[in-house]
Amino acid sequence: MCKSFLRYYWLFESRHVKDTRFSLDIFSKRDYIFVFLVLSCILCITLSLKYKNYLALQDTKRIEAKVILQYPKDNKTIFKLKTKDGFNLYTIEHTPFESLKDLRNKDVQILGKANKCSFLDSFKSCFFINMGMAVMPTSFGLLDLVYAQHKNSLLGNLHAALFLGDSLDPALRHLSNSLGLAHIIAISGFHLGVLSLMLYIFFMPIYRIFQARFYPHRNAYFDIGALILACMGGYLVLLDFQPSFFRAFLMASFAFFLLFSGLKIVSFYSLMLCALFALSLDLSLAFNIGFLLSVAGVFYIFLFIKYVKTKSAFLTLVLFNLLLFLQMMPVVHYFFPYFSPFQLVSIPVGLAFVLFFPLSLFLHLVGLGGSIDSLLLPFLDMKFFLSEFYTPLSLLLAYLALSFISIFYKNAYYILCVFTICFYSFNLWVYVKSLTL
Repeated sequence: MCKSFLRYYWLFESRHVKDTRFSLDIFSKRDYIFVFLVLSCILCITLSLKYKNYLALQDTKRIEAKVILQYPKDNKTIFKLKTKDGFNLYTIEHTPFESLKDLRNKDVQILGKANKCSFLDSFKSCFFINMGMAVMPTSFGLLDLVYAQHKNSLLGNLHAALFLGDSLDPALRHLSNSLGLAHIIAISGFHLGVLSLMLYIFFMPIYRIFQARFYPHRNAYFDIGALILACMGGYLVLLDFQPSFFRAFLMASFAFFLLFSGLKIVSFYSLMLCALFALSLDLSLAFNIGFLLSVAGVFYIFLFIKYVKTKSAFLTLVLFNLLLFLQMMPVVHYFFPYFSPFQLVSIPVGLAFVLFFPLSLFLHLVGLGGSIDSLLLPFLDMKFFLSEFYTPLSLLLAYLALSFISIFYKNAYYILCVFTICFYSFNLWVYVKSLTL
């Protein structure tokens, strides 16, 4: 069944079909001008609504928000909040961290106003003067359901992050940085792909039974694809439009449209349009690291598809994971400096995750989420040394320029690969040197 789906996709994928309507470009140049005008209009509308909500923050008022993070600093407690209008706020509670309950993922009411926050700042985060905060009553939710199935709170936090985008505990964040697992734990297009495959395997046999009897003329791939997208749309709402998953959902929806319209799927134009459409709906995504890394990841996947062709499926799989890991490093290190040679473990872990994720999700759905905790507990005590190196802005810009040139020239892509190997080697040298200090 999976082979038939992949064969069907293979026939539609433009780079394997020559001189047919399936190799058509998405739009003409004139169409692109029209699309950009439409996106500009959408952006103007969303900016005007954003500005209206921004002005309301300048007055002293009571707002409702969800606590995203809670951590101690200088004998105080810092809260990161997300309002219903989509603003990210930081505020201070002068009570010591140890004296407060864990309010993460709780809904709160807070009286105050934004402090010296420009309209541009509001797209990133603003400090909110706290004049009084109260926890709102909440019912037993999905996060509580996940945590309740684990005796170890860290494992509960890990699965809550995997399924619902919960913030990672600092101890788990260290482990994630050490093993390069951030892209696996943080909900993104990887999860959307695994979930879509799961749903396809589940729905297709059922659909075939009814199709043979009632509607043999229907296109099973179209109907199942539309059903999967509807399920993923519901999951996106459940995740409160988590940025990287939002990008992945837009890309999947657009690819679905292109697939059944006979147009190019693997297209840098489609990636650009999806990113611009997402930004026109919410410009704050331009400051969201998860969204930016997600777009970069798809960009390098497209480069791989364009240039790397082998006869061995296993070799393709190995090269895909290895090159994507290396090519993302210069971008990731601009935001996060941590390096460990053990981060290469993320490659086999990513492959195993394709089986682990649906199994773990199923176990949680039937109330047995804690049944495999004993297999994961030993990894929680692992400690790793991390070296630090930030990619300089000038180097990042040069790397991005080379990446863009690689769209048009294969030799530039080969230079890009060599550059990433050198970048990894340099970080390895910094790591070894740090160990000797």
